[in-house]
Amino acid sequence: MRHGRRLAPALRSGDGSRTAVLRRRRLAAVVLPQDGEAFGSWLERCACDQGVPAGIAAISLGIPLRTGRGDVYPRFFGILLTGPAQTEAALATGLSVETLRAMHLARFSGTALDLAGLNIDDERSVQPVANREWALFHASRACPPCLSESGGAWKLWWRLGSAAVCPAHRLLLVDTCAACGIRLRRGYQGRPRGLSMVAPPDPLVCGNHTSAGRCSQQLADLPATPVPHSLVAAQLRVLNAAFGQECSIGGAPVTPATWLHTLRYLAAFVRFAATDEEVADACTDDPYILEEFLAEREAREKVRAGSPAVLSQMPATAGRAAALLAMADRVLRAPDNQGALASLRPLAQAAANRRRADRHNPLRALAPPRLLAGLLAQVTPTASRVAGRAVLATAQRPRDLEFRHIPHVVPLGDYLSFIAPQVKQGAAIKGQQLTALALARLIGANSWADAASRIGTNRRTAVVVADRAVRRVLDPPAFWTAVLALAQAMADRGLTDYAARRTALAGIMTVPAHVLQLSSGCVTDERRRHAAAWVWQRLTAGDVREAPSYSSWPAAGASLREGYRRFLGRLTPDTSAALLAWGGQLLEGERSQ
Repeated sequence: MRHGRRLAPALRSGDGSRTAVLRRRRLAAVVLPQDGEAFGSWLERCACDQGVPAGIAAISLGIPLRTGRGDVYPRFFGILLTGPAQTEAALATGLSVETLRAMHLARFSGTALDLAGLNIDDERSVQPVANREWALFHASRACPPCLSESGGAWKLWWRLGSAAVCPAHRLLLVDTCAACGIRLRRGYQGRPRGLSMVAPPDPLVCGNHTSAGRCSQQLADLPATPVPHSLVAAQLRVLNAAFGQECSIGGAPVTPATWLHTLRYLAAFVRFAATDEEVADACTDDPYILEEFLAEREAREKVRAGSPAVLSQMPATAGRAAALLAMADRVLRAPDNQGALASLRPLAQAAANRRRADRHNPLRALAPPRLLAGLLAQVTPTASRVAGRAVLATAQRPRDLEFRHIPHVVPLGDYLSFIAPQVKQGAAIKGQQLTALALARLIGANSWADAASRIGTNRRTAVVVADRAVRRVLDPPAFWTAVLALAQAMADRGLTDYAARRTALAGIMTVPAHVLQLSSGCVTDERRRHAAAWVWQRLTAGDVREAPSYSSWPAAGASLREGYRRFLGRLTPDTSAALLAWGGQLLEGERSQ
């Protein structure tokens, strides 16, 4: 509705009385706001209609301002109207306070946005909130056909970080001007613009500031990418939640805030875990959106890719927001609990695989909503990496394999042949010890500690080793299949009673001097102890640190390891053969008694 073109002369009058000021402010409401229009857009259209700069129109409404560089900067512009400004703006425009509030981002507080921490007495409080929330506080996305049809009315929801698609035209929203490359309605590349006190605005022209002057790009002419119906449906579900309508996840009713919190957590989950193939499948109808998502992933890999803040930040473009919506919508649109679980399961498995590979879980710092946490608990592989053991049928395991046949440290050759391909590269000894414990679990041990007790190794050490080594397992089911194959190979070539060997050699503290012939140096008591430990380790496949000859030795750990290392350096093939023959005689003697 128009009320004439008298705003500019009225503002230029010299009458500064309170009555005159309010009278001329009332003339500012020359255009009624369109449904869902943003406050800044409406103010520009009012100023354009009156032929005055937007800064003059803002002054006429009594909006709190600060000046700078020739422009005026409304405080919390487009975010909220504070205190007396609401009453004065309502009086000046003839619009209700509720209508004015609904034109600001605060409209979405409690649903799509959490404005906690925003201090109306301190403009600096905006930045921490802007860094945390999914909203464009100083810019906007846009649909060119919508702008053309409405005469330049910018919708408020275009400023949400989850805004990706125009449902009316089935187009991807535009982020930046094709001519100047600056975000729409940003103003300058490096900072937001103020409201001009000189030039009247044109809501259908870019107007961003460049080194060559204001950008004259016609916004209605900006190219936009068509999107499939599935993305339109996903966007409508987001908007329903943002505007406070009823929501559900897996058939269970949730609040709009919980629904949108779930969307943001799923977006972080997708960024962390989704494979390129999964994203390509979700974006099969739009290769541009897939390219946007992959570009974001590449950028994240360069800077703090595993940071919770990076995973949870607002999508930088409408294309990236669309890719995240497409992935998250598979869970959010599920009609029942089973459908939600089926959609979550591949993501949960992918996340578990990446956690094992990276040995890092940034999602731990992001708390999921309670309902989603319950769903994830049902599909997330256990952190102990024992998942997969239960699928191995008991009848498959070698019938004759018993705990006494399991070494404390699986021989290196067996580990390299069967297990190493399923474990991330690292110290082989830890993998050999883990494999021994896994063999015990395969035939009935209920935990790593129980496995250590069953095969007679140190419980505390074994649990620490297992807890660290399992993080290197790449594929748990494949790992347990390899353990089963190793057990079968052990049975096929003949089982060794390692427990009996440990019993037979439990008393050897030193090796006789005549048996130990080193290539250099004299045969000392210390070297005879190291030789006894070597014989025990070779014949029992145990951890040399648990050798009986070291049990009563007061030497410190580092000193002991260095002495053993020097001993190995002096060991010759002939001496090795003599030591093994001597140990074999001890075993034969034990068996003959």
